[in-house]
Amino acid sequence: MYLKWMLTLLFTTIFFLLAGILIPTKSMPAFYGMTMSVAFISFIYFFIVSNVHKKDSATHVGGNLSAIIIKFILTGAIIIFYIILSKEIRGIDFIYFFAAYGIFSIINYSFSYYYDK
Repeated sequence: MYLKWMLTLLFTTIFFLLAGILIPTKSMPAFYGMTMSVAFISFIYFFIVSNVHKKDSATHVGGNLSAIIIKFILTGAIIIFYIILSKEIRGIDFIYFFAAYGIFSIINYSFSYYYDK
């Protein structure tokens, strides 16, 4: 299950890298910034959950909860940094972000649920 989860995250990241070629040049930096930062957070979530599941069952709940909290904090940080650092804020950039966030969240939460089963 570990390898399937990691490869799914890797192939989804590659998909977003290749999809950036189809994005107009004006939106490309925001697209890559949003999607790759969400991919980075998803890999952090993956490594936390997979390391927690190697321990006893009492730490599973705390580890999963801490992974979710860290994911939400880093996600908020991405949006805050984008608003602070961006010279021009476009609505389409948030659509890229929420699309990537939704896809990576579905992957992470489904694999996290079935990790030990």
